[in-house]
Amino acid sequence: MRLLLIASIMVLTACQGTAQEEKSKESSTVLTVEEFDNQLKNQEDFYLIDVRSPREFEAGAIEGALNYNISDGTLQNKLAELDQSKAVFVYCAVGGRSARAAKLLSQKGFKTVYDLKGGYNAWSSSNK
Repeated sequence: MRLLLIASIMVLTACQGTAQEEKSKESSTVLTVEEFDNQLKNQEDFYLIDVRSPREFEAGAIEGALNYNISDGTLQNKLAELDQSKAVFVYCAVGGRSARAAKLLSQKGFKTVYDLKGGYNAWSSSNK
């Protein structure tokens, strides 16, 4: 019984450490429209990536954004071309796809990833 308890504690501790390591590799920061805008203005060299479809992008986008659709694999195919040392700002329509993109970017080694809370809908509603 005592051996089983010790073994269980060891397994739980090992799993916790792995989960914490994985979490630190997959970190991104979700920013409000105001915070996102301020960070954009304070960065010198960065990527601004709209992960929506080309049709959505053509209907309206944040000035200077690249359109790398996450749903058709464009973003995944472009990752090798991007400098991981640059900050990456991502957004979609409301936040779901950009959250996936932010997680993917962090997993692939991008150190500074910002995700726009509420996406382009929030941005355009704020009169930016």
